[in-house]
Amino acid sequence: MSDHDILDRAVSAEYAAIYAYETLIPRLDERAAEAARGVLARHREARAELFDLYGDEGWEVPAPESAYDLANDSGAGDFLVSVERRTAAVYRSGCAAESPVREVCVPSLRRCAANGALLKAGLGKSIENPWPGRERP
Repeated sequence: MSDHDILDRAVSAEYAAIYAYETLIPRLDERAAEAARGVLARHREARAELFDLYGDEGWEVPAPESAYDLANDSGAGDFLVSVERRTAAVYRSGCAAESPVREVCVPSLRRCAANGALLKAGLGKSIENPWPGRERP
């Protein structure tokens, strides 16, 4: 997978995360919704940073999907936690790449970990193992 492919996947992950948060925040209680709104803002910032990088490199930004599958049996909050795990896994895949991909992926992985911890705290859940995308053995 090329460095550019990793960034394309990152843009797609940010699109999906933003869609999920915008759709599911109304289903959360106020405490969780407040945390989720903060995480949503961070995903929008990440998307804007990726767009800036694409512009600087002269690359075409991938188009978003028209909709994303939000079907789940776990509830809105747990689904959003899984969104953070999946987004983190995308960024983790680029941490060993060359610059500028690594310069994007390392801090973005940290952001996903912080997002997951903030969201879990807002849901009243344990923030044990805050590094999403890396499950316990």
